[in-house]
Amino acid sequence: MASDDSNQALPQREPYNGLHRRLIIAFDIGTTFSGVSYTILDHGQRPQRKLPALPTNKTATQVFSDLLEYLYQSTQEYIQERHGTSFWSTLIGNIDFIVGHPNGWEGEQQAVMRNAVLAAGLVHIFISASEALCKAMSHHGIMVIDCGGGTIDISTYTRVSNSSLKENGPPPQCLLQGSVLVTQRAQEHLSQTVKGSDYGNPTDIKNMTDYFDRVTKLAYTGSHKTHFVKFGKGSDKDDRYGIIRGSIKMSGTEIEAFFEPSIREIVRVVSEQTRCMNVNISVGDYLS
Repeated sequence: MASDDSNQALPQREPYNGLHRRLIIAFDIGTTFSGVSYTILDHGQRPQRKLPALPTNKTATQVFSDLLEYLYQSTQEYIQERHGTSFWSTLIGNIDFIVGHPNGWEGEQQAVMRNAVLAAGLVHIFISASEALCKAMSHHGIMVIDCGGGTIDISTYTRVSNSSLKENGPPPQCLLQGSVLVTQRAQEHLSQTVKGSDYGNPTDIKNMTDYFDRVTKLAYTGSHKTHFVKFGKGSDKDDRYGIIRGSIKMSGTEIEAFFEPSIREIVRVVSEQTRCMNVNISVGDYLS
């Protein structure tokens, strides 16, 4: 592991006073990204901050391939632990791999994925998440609205046979208007609202944003209802900024404005593609 020079500005940690060597593992489980870090504690020594060095001369395709290989190995170990090694051996040669990708990824991007999958030793099967849903449907015309955290993918398909779909009407749309953007707009609003107050610091704004993302955004049902975004202690109060008992007041109209750009774009694209559709399917993190 290579040391990270950027950590030199951080305060020194106290030496470990325990008598026995210890391994500390920290998990950070998130809805979009997850990570893990660890440290080894030895008596009398300060914990070291280190980051693994990035591989030299690695292309994006090679990094993608390494990740796919790791995920496949982890999946294999998981299945073997729960179903047995002999069960796994009966599946060798009968495994289909599906690597999904966003709508709008054409031949160039798919070629990169194909090369990465081949380099990782996997079978290459490419199908978008939206098409995968349509494969199970029997309707002649289907619109799929995949409302995810980062993007909203909208596609219209026509079934031309039992095993074939055809994109119908306008090309698939990939909108950068997912639920993450709603939270981002809320954060910008909160930052401006509490600017100049005692609560305009990064920690309080982060707490406000986190609560909005976890609770307020999911509880919002319309502009008629006022919400209170929790972030601090019961003693935190500033009437000038709408802060009461550790919560900041947020009107339904304000929250509506965070959703409005995304909804406007969805309505625009759906209106363009509805001419050829019998059924629409809405999926994704955004809908929750």
